[in-house]
This record gives sequence, structure tokens and C-alpha cells, in this order.
Amino acid sequence: MTEVDRIIDALAIGTTVMVSEHFFSTFLSSPLTVKTLYNKNEEDRRTTMIYLAEACVISIAFGCIISYILRDWLGIITAIVVCALYYVIYMDALGKMDISHIHAIFCKT
Repeated sequence: MTEVDRIIDALAIGTTVMVSEHFFSTFLSSPLTVKTLYNKNEEDRRTTMIYLAEACVISIAFGCIISYILRDWLGIITAIVVCALYYVIYMDALGKMDISHIHAIFCKT
């Protein structure tokens, strides 16, 4: 792998992560806010799911664009991984998934 290939890989990954995170932070409240304020009301839960889906679609679309421009699949792969991570986090916040075993790793007392 040449230096140029490594730079292109870093650009594909870094750009996609930064922009995807921006889409999620623009479209959604924090997981804590969703968990404490929005997970009880079905309409709020549905709205959160819509915005989550929109952020995922836009992130993957952007990953495709970056992959096309750079001719590097890592943009798409990175977008999918970021979307999967956010999906799990927000499903937990909405009470649709239990990741308490992961939370326990960080909250050992």
C-alpha cells in the first residue's frame, strides 16, 4: 500500500465519520434526552425513528459519494458502521434494545 493509498483511506474514513456524526447530531437529540424525554410517548418514539432513518440514509448516501470521488470503498463501509453504531445506541435509548451489558463495562462500581 502506497502513501497515497493510505491518505485516501484516511480521507474516506475521516470525512465520512465527521459528516455522518454531523447528520446524526443535527437530526436527533442526544441518546440521554431520547431516553429520558421521548421514549414513553409513541409519537415521540416514531418521530425519533424517522429522524434516525433519515440520518442513516443521508450518511450512507454521503459515504457513497465520497467512495465514488475517492474510488475507495471505505467511505461506504464507514458510513454503514457509523449508522449501525447510532442505530444500536438509539434503539437502546428508545427501550427497543437492551445493551445494559455494554453499559456495565463502563459503570463498574
